[in-house]
Amino acid sequence: MSLARLFLLAVWLLPANRVDHALALLAESQAVPAHARSRWLLSGFRFLIQEVLMRSAFYLGGVAATVAVLVWVDWSPSDIANQASMLVLLLG
Repeated sequence: MSLARLFLLAVWLLPANRVDHALALLAESQAVPAHARSRWLLSGFRFLIQEVLMRSAFYLGGVAATVAVLVWVDWSPSDIANQASMLVLLLG
């Protein structure tokens, strides 16, 4: 199965207002030279994944987990707790 077909199958995961953008990415992939088409479609998959995850419970779960870890690290009496807190914020 080609990347274009996989991309087309994955479009149904998107919210209705983002489907046109994904279909435009797919249509534009035909104008991209053959040697770069795979990279173009992979960047389209990145768009799909980003759109789906940003609008799902995984995003809220990630924020909640980051806050929980940040509170846990911040309560630490360690001398490097502030640096660990910054790391948690950056990774979160």
